[in-house]
Amino acid sequence: MVTRFVDFERDKLFDEVWEHPVSHLAQKYGVTDANLRLAAREMGLPLPASGHWSKVAHGKGAAKP
Repeated sequence: MVTRFVDFERDKLFDEVWEHPVSHLAQKYGVTDANLRLAAREMGLPLPASGHWSKVAHGKGAAKP
């Protein structure tokens, strides 16, 4: 459940989801991870795959599409 209305800018959100984990961004915007993922999907944004941030931590992350 969204506790407040958040208006995301598509280009900004695209860059942010590839620079930081969705869980960190959700805290920043005051929404749940699921709601942030849903907003990204509704905008047609590709999200990093599961395990992406673990790979990045070890220098093997996938490139931003």
